[in-house]
Amino acid sequence: MINSQLLTDNLAEQVAVEAIKFYLAPDVVKTLKQMMINDIKKSVEDEKKLAHDTLFNALFKSLAPFEKKFQAMLKRIWGEEERILIANIKKMKKAWLVKDKVDDILYPTSIFEKKLEKGASQICIEVMEKEGPRVVNLYDFDMIFDVQNPEVTKWLKSYTPMFSEKLEEVNVKRLRATLIEGIEAGEGVPGLTNRVYTLYKDWGFKRAEDIAQNQVIRASNKAALNVYRQSGVVEKKIWVTHFSPNTCAHCEQLDGTTIGLEENFFDLGDESRVEVEGKEQVLKMNYETIDAPPLHNRGRCTVGAVVD
Repeated sequence: MINSQLLTDNLAEQVAVEAIKFYLAPDVVKTLKQMMINDIKKSVEDEKKLAHDTLFNALFKSLAPFEKKFQAMLKRIWGEEERILIANIKKMKKAWLVKDKVDDILYPTSIFEKKLEKGASQICIEVMEKEGPRVVNLYDFDMIFDVQNPEVTKWLKSYTPMFSEKLEEVNVKRLRATLIEGIEAGEGVPGLTNRVYTLYKDWGFKRAEDIAQNQVIRASNKAALNVYRQSGVVEKKIWVTHFSPNTCAHCEQLDGTTIGLEENFFDLGDESRVEVEGKEQVLKMNYETIDAPPLHNRGRCTVGAVVD
């Protein structure tokens, strides 16, 4: 990595030395020196931005098909849930529509947890099969990425069941809340059916996209970590933030953070604290240990290798 400050200072000193040879006035030398520093700093920043944009453009292009596939998987499973819910509501009589009966309306959660787990696991494997070799080529490692590595399998077996369980937990909580609200408001079958329809319709747009992006970038970064481990030459990793108008202060602060390959950026239960416009913002890690991005929902950051 270029030390831009050292580079600018050295060149500025050369300018000053050359200027003295021509007997330039000290204030002229100072002006020339500052001009040179500003020009070089701008050049370095432009190169960094170009490298940043090139990196993420290639990454997002590679991941886009998997994000669409993940969205389609979610919509298909949610569609099945919706049909069961509406069928159950239509079986109910007005006299039975009390909040204590809401669980009789809900779909069998465990079945859909298994479907989500299977679908998510398959797509994550596909992501890693694509991203592993891409990362190998990016760093020109002399190796072949093994997606069947025990570390990869271990992560999939532990993560995807947790993901599906937590996602279904949120779904059921929201469904139960809106159904109880409708029942307490005296709504009948049409009203409750419309509530279910509206909720799943909303989920099928932005929420499905957010979840898909989050899970696919997570699988991509897990592939990168496993490439670094399998390479045998990487001892450290670096957080690389995706800068955009939506970049959060937590991710902005993390950019460039370098730690050991087997260390965590945050452990479960840790907090990230940043100050924004004089106010502290706190983000608690209550989902999982953060050994690589994403830090939060809709996170688009990635993890790089530090090779000496």
